[in-house]
Amino acid sequence: MKHCGVCGIGASNDMLETHHIKPRHLNGSDDPTNLIDICSNCHSATHKLAFVLKRDSKTAASFLELNYPGQSKAQQLLVDMAKTIIVESEKELKKDFVNVPYRPEEPVHRKLKDMARQSKINMHDFLTYLIEKEWRLRHNGIKVNKQ
Repeated sequence: MKHCGVCGIGASNDMLETHHIKPRHLNGSDDPTNLIDICSNCHSATHKLAFVLKRDSKTAASFLELNYPGQSKAQQLLVDMAKTIIVESEKELKKDFVNVPYRPEEPVHRKLKDMARQSKINMHDFLTYLIEKEWRLRHNGIKVNKQ
């Protein structure tokens, strides 16, 4: 009987899932050094944690304590794997995303400035958000309608 590489629960081979430490869709290999056998609960927790950790570290800490109470080694391993997912995803995004200086015409600039003020973030971050949002839509094959 094998054991989950995160929580240590005993499981048969067919109950364990192989997790790529660096995901395949981000050019991670099938090399044994990039693989870890984990149970389905820990596998889904890794991906959920990456999502949560990217947004709020306090919520991530609560998630870990709720699902892995007192298991500091398992918690740290999950955090490390989740951070790898986040870092590799961001590297892929930066590689494909080209940051082009953009200065809109004055009426458009005023409208964007108002929108940024309403969303309570600075203009640079707001424009970056809009450009990245459009890029993600195009990258995922969703048509973006220009008005």
